[in-house]
Amino acid sequence: MRSFRIDGEEYVVASVRDQERLGRGYRRLRPTEAIALMRQWQYADELGLLSRLRDELRSSSSATLSSSRRIDLIADMIVDELAQGTMGSIALYRRLTPRPAVVTDVPEEAVPLADLTDEPIEEDPWHFIEIELIDEDDAPVPGITVQVSLPDGRGRTGLTDDFGLLRIESIVKEGDCRIRFPGLRPDAVEHVR
Repeated sequence: MRSFRIDGEEYVVASVRDQERLGRGYRRLRPTEAIALMRQWQYADELGLLSRLRDELRSSSSATLSSSRRIDLIADMIVDELAQGTMGSIALYRRLTPRPAVVTDVPEEAVPLADLTDEPIEEDPWHFIEIELIDEDDAPVPGITVQVSLPDGRGRTGLTDDFGLLRIESIVKEGDCRIRFPGLRPDAVEHVR
């Protein structure tokens, strides 16, 4: 038995009697498959492998042919023998390799995930506000106290971070917030949406 690879697939040239020794992991190629495989071979090493398994070339004059012509002759001879079934004692086997499964029964239209559950999906009732404080040169202003009056009447206080940002989350009621900067003069602040 001899094994070789072509296009990432592993093949074995073996006696027909060796099929049981190969086991379930190999499948014998039908003559048409073997012929197609032989037609795509291009390298002397691969064809030489089969030629060593066959009897010497029928004509001693073929030994004087060029290497490429001998390869063609060997390939033609083996293809003819496979096609005529005269190569009965030798067979080509392909190793069966697992392939990824391809899903073929994909629904035509995608179903929204919300339709796959019995429970109603509630929207998140919480809201947030994000405040960015920058100076006249567009540089962030960190460490400034910010007072926010929420739509439900409650108030929150916080400091801007190193990037001049303050984010207040978990606001229950939707609506407008009032923002004050107690540490800054009112005329020094410009509100931008």
